[in-house]
Amino acid sequence: MLGAALWNLFLAVLPIPLGVALSRRIARADPARRSPGPGILALAAAWVLLLPNAPYLLTDLRHFLFDARWRELSGSAAQDAGALRASALWGLGFLAYGVAGLVALTLAVRPVQEAIRRHRPALRRLRIPLFLVVALGVWLGLIPRFNSWDALLRPGEVVGAALWVLTQPVTLALIVGFGLLLAILHDVVCATWDGWRLRRRLARRALAEVATPAERAR
Repeated sequence: MLGAALWNLFLAVLPIPLGVALSRRIARADPARRSPGPGILALAAAWVLLLPNAPYLLTDLRHFLFDARWRELSGSAAQDAGALRASALWGLGFLAYGVAGLVALTLAVRPVQEAIRRHRPALRRLRIPLFLVVALGVWLGLIPRFNSWDALLRPGEVVGAALWVLTQPVTLALIVGFGLLLAILHDVVCATWDGWRLRRRLARRALAEVATPAERAR
């Protein structure tokens, strides 16, 4: 179990350097050129294929909620203080694991989002479709059990499974809802990070203003 968790965490981190590299390529691209070059397209494709691995960590919370091992532990928590502590620690661990996936998603998307905002504002309309594609990728990994590289090794099967979703209104609605939830959670993480940075900046400015009169009196 630990090995699988570490492997999934490694896959969740992979889109981050790809996102940074993609944002730099977008920033250096010729603004007069309407269509992106093959290098940007290849990098963007790799980034999109690996991106669902980050929010996939959120789905591992299902193990704590539904697997027999954790359900038995939670059921014993009412009578056993040790089981209560263990259940709480495991629950926090699964929650932290999911939050790590959400943070990885934001770290992978935020640089590209900022580069597009500054250099290719016309592409901002792709924001919601991106999160919907990511949600579909999570479903493809969770239910049909495809991996990111299966898009290259078994493209027909992956496309077939994706098209099948379009014929299933309930499944499609769940994927769309999850995609919109990811977009909202991404915005929450970004707003939290920006707020923390602003507080630090204001605190440093306040300290500098307080220190200046003292330095002048020396």
